[in-house]
Amino acid sequence: MKQKALRLMLVLGLSAGTASAQFGGVVYDPTNYHNAVLRYFQLQQQLLQLRASYAQLVAQYNLAIRMAKNIQNMPSRYRAFFSQWRNTAARDVYGNTGAWTR
Repeated sequence: MKQKALRLMLVLGLSAGTASAQFGGVVYDPTNYHNAVLRYFQLQQQLLQLRASYAQLVAQYNLAIRMAKNIQNMPSRYRAFFSQWRNTAARDVYGNTGAWTR
C-alpha cells in the first residue's frame, strides 16, 4: 500500500505542469509606463537642445575660421610711419614757457 501511494505521488509529481501566477503573461503597470513615457519625452527634449548647441558651436567655429583667414596681412596692413618730432615754439610772454619748450 505504501509503495502504491509512493508510486502515485511520484507519477503525479512528474506529470504536473509548471505553475503560473499570471494568466495573460504580461504585467501592465500604468505608473511605470507613465514614467517611461515621461523619461522618453525628456530625452527627446535633451536631444533637441543638444542638436541646437551643436549647431551653434559649429557656427561659432566657422566664424572663427573665417576671421582667422582675414588676418593674413595684419603686420603690413597696420604698419604706420611715426610722425617726426618737430621743434615747438611758444611765446614766452611771462617768462615761464621757455623752459618747457626747450
